[in-house]
Amino acid sequence: MAAFKTLGSWLEDSGWTSVLVNAPVTSPGTADSFLKASHVTKTRRAHQVTACTLYRLLSNAYCQYKDVLRDDEVTLEFEDWCLNDLKNLLILNFGIQLSDLN
Repeated sequence: MAAFKTLGSWLEDSGWTSVLVNAPVTSPGTADSFLKASHVTKTRRAHQVTACTLYRLLSNAYCQYKDVLRDDEVTLEFEDWCLNDLKNLLILNFGIQLSDLN
């Protein structure tokens, strides 16, 4: 329950509830209740749907990455590509190196 409330506070004002309503996955009131974790089972399901959607978007981006590579370029495996993207995101946005996290 605490983890879902934490996720809810991170997602508040992010537009996540609007996406769920416009999708149309749920109603505005139910979407807002997910942020407060009012109903654990429904909240868990909403976060599972979100995680699956984000994973699918990531997989699609990886496929696009592979499609634009030239024949002479080395293709990174999916996990390495994700880690490389995470590393670049941390460096660009936060000035954090992965070695700093150890």
